[in-house]
Amino acid sequence: MPNRLEVSALKNSIHFIILLLVGMLLTACQSTIDPVHQEYIESYGWHVEKLIDQSTLPKNSLTEVMLENYQASGVDLAPYAGQELTATRYELEEEIGGRSVTAVLYEADGKIVAGHVVHPHQSPGVHPMDDRENVMKQEE
Repeated sequence: MPNRLEVSALKNSIHFIILLLVGMLLTACQSTIDPVHQEYIESYGWHVEKLIDQSTLPKNSLTEVMLENYQASGVDLAPYAGQELTATRYELEEEIGGRSVTAVLYEADGKIVAGHVVHPHQSPGVHPMDDRENVMKQEE
């Protein structure tokens, strides 16, 4: 018959294993690439490697300066300035100088409303999704 200490240690081990499995499951679910996003990105000739993160931009969080900067880069978010947007970042398979290009998709009400890619060696490096040829020609 096991003593109290052994039973307690066994319970703790089981709890730890359950928490570990739940954590692994949640991580796997969060790292899933949305097929609609993948199709959108691939329609511009890019290739998704993995999900980086997802964040929410609260209503009215896009300032006039931000909107102007995006517009100058060929990304028009002005029609969505007063709405809550979801921004999802993906690492792409394409690399420049050994660093991955990143894609950012913006959604309003569950629909993709805009997207851009980020050149890894430029600041800010924002380019329209359809500018693949020019982005890939540019060096560090």
